[in-house]
Amino acid sequence: MSKNYLFLNKKLLLSSIGSAVLLIPIFSHIVSAKEQEKQPVKKTINVESKHADIARLAAGIIANHHYKKAQFNDDISKKLFQQYFKKLDPQKYYFTQDDINQFAEYETNLDDDVYAGRVDFAYTLYELLKERANQYEQFAKVQLKKGFDFNKKDDFFNNRAKAAWCKDMSELQRLWYKRLKSDVLYWRLVDRARKEELTKEDKKKAQQDEKVFFAKTPEERVLKRISMSRHYLTDKDAFDVLQLFLSSLTNIYDPHSDYMSPATQNDFQVAMSLSLVGIGAVLQQDLNGYTKIRELIKGGPAEKSKLIGVGDRIIAVSQAKEEQPVDIIDMPLNNVVKLIRGKKNTDVYLTILPAGENVKQKIIMITRNEVEIKDSGASSKIINVKDSQGKDIKLGIINVPSFYRNNAGFSRGDENFKSLSRDVKQMLLHFNTEKVAGAILDLRLNGGGSLEEAIDLTGLFIESGPVVQIKTSKGTTGAESRSDVAIFTKPVVVLQSKLSASASEIFAGALQDYKRAVLVGDKTTHGKGTVQTVFGLNPLIRYLGFNYEAGALKYTTAKFYRISGGSTQNLGVSSDIVIPSFTSVISQGEKDLDYALKWDSISKQKHKVYDKDITQKITILKKKSQDRIAKNPKFQELEKEIKRVKELRNKNIISLNEEERWKEYKAEKDLEEQQEKIFKSTQKGGENKDNDEASKNDLQLNEAKKIMIDYLALFK
Repeated sequence: MSKNYLFLNKKLLLSSIGSAVLLIPIFSHIVSAKEQEKQPVKKTINVESKHADIARLAAGIIANHHYKKAQFNDDISKKLFQQYFKKLDPQKYYFTQDDINQFAEYETNLDDDVYAGRVDFAYTLYELLKERANQYEQFAKVQLKKGFDFNKKDDFFNNRAKAAWCKDMSELQRLWYKRLKSDVLYWRLVDRARKEELTKEDKKKAQQDEKVFFAKTPEERVLKRISMSRHYLTDKDAFDVLQLFLSSLTNIYDPHSDYMSPATQNDFQVAMSLSLVGIGAVLQQDLNGYTKIRELIKGGPAEKSKLIGVGDRIIAVSQAKEEQPVDIIDMPLNNVVKLIRGKKNTDVYLTILPAGENVKQKIIMITRNEVEIKDSGASSKIINVKDSQGKDIKLGIINVPSFYRNNAGFSRGDENFKSLSRDVKQMLLHFNTEKVAGAILDLRLNGGGSLEEAIDLTGLFIESGPVVQIKTSKGTTGAESRSDVAIFTKPVVVLQSKLSASASEIFAGALQDYKRAVLVGDKTTHGKGTVQTVFGLNPLIRYLGFNYEAGALKYTTAKFYRISGGSTQNLGVSSDIVIPSFTSVISQGEKDLDYALKWDSISKQKHKVYDKDITQKITILKKKSQDRIAKNPKFQELEKEIKRVKELRNKNIISLNEEERWKEYKAEKDLEEQQEKIFKSTQKGGENKDNDEASKNDLQLNEAKKIMIDYLALFK
């Protein structure tokens, strides 16, 4: 029996793992449209039989073990064909409709090809991508020497993710011309803005900035970015391309399923641990090639600095103040992380575009350090307030950053292993001792964590009963429950946002179903109600008789359902009372992701109801809250800025006339200053002392306190 025969017959036995770092190239250019159409694509990547074997194995696993149970057939092949083009060229700057037509023979045959051990499409298309990047660089060199007329009335459609592909190379060249002009104009405005700022600073600093910041012309910076993009494409090996191709396949099943190459798999755990020895930020790359701050780790250098926030984009990195910053636009995320990471107590200089900005940038310095575990745990405080009758009462506030659990300590039987529910239990016992009238749990920045912790935390507020239902890929369901005695029986308000996800949604949904708490905050939570299995492929490869590194897969195996029967997937958990916030507009929900699993429902679970009149109470509380918000000048200002942020996000056309674009910059600058002031004052207010300025200005938390006071009055 040959190894190939053994491979084919064993390929459906396994489950999988993985989380891919996506390389998102932005630029490509050309010199002659007719010349380009005639130029052959040369294969330079060393593709081996193992890459085809891994693709065949991964395809079998995802088709047979993913929650959807969807076979890799002609229908999936069509979707993969389109998805891979989009994965390589998300903004449609490289390929044309003519290209798609030329590859059309693969459209319904990718399933057959992959199962037969053929992955030619993946590598041939990637080679074309590299060739286009090289041609665009040549195109740019010629055009940048000719220059542009920035006094001419013209505009550029800069968000092409949903645009049609250019018909042919001639049309693509016209697009390249506008893109190039837009990029040069961007750097002209950056220089103009910086020079204007320098007039307000001392001459010595101005001279230093002239040497460093303006060392290259806008044209030189644009060409450098294009060249860098081409180099990163050229440097990729066969596994990097396989990762892109197989992740395109897994993403069709759902956006949380991925393939991870051996290098990415090896870096994954290191990156996770070393991310705490750096600036303490979770990064992601957007479709425009920017490295965006997705999350600030509580207690980390970035969060403590107050200089950078969620949604800000890092565009350059340097290791010293006088050093020329390294342009990281379009740079693969793992390379960006390597630049930002460093030794403890060393400085890193980041050039950032604040959230909502397209021109105005600033340079900040952050000292690298370790993020201590204790800073990442839950925190609490007790505040004194007046009730509806003017009487002094106490409220307890608990900030819940994540549903953390030290699984290693738990497995060892460590009596003092760290966990959220254990920490919160002690806080609630302290609340009881201090005769706290009600508790507010702040989950606004909680992206999830341990399912067990979500169940255990719920158990602190209910006597007994089911907490969550889980439906597996096999179709079975089960209700996870706890029979603990409730630690805290007073009224509860849960403050949530669009960033609250996964375990946060299980906890909030359970308390809402038990009618045990009032949920306030953004209209809905994120909407991630799926479970992923992570499994390395190497053991299977060894079992099949091969001896090479194969990487890993991650795929969805189950969905969460509330005890009321509805899933938390896609729709999230709705707040009983909506409080305006920036997170409602700057955050992307599950429903915005391509191929996200749909919402559905299963049978309800019998459970106790703690407040039979809570619906009527919420009606009263909502009216009072809406009246307060309508009369509050700070909320009026916030609503105005939210509207402006929405307008900017929906603006896909930008001017290529310098003076018109300059006016846009001025408007963005004003918005950024207002947004920064409001946004920073509304983050993590529950973690600060009551007299801290941030806590006083946290509009959402302050409104949650008033809702709690009104809520308590309804029990009298």
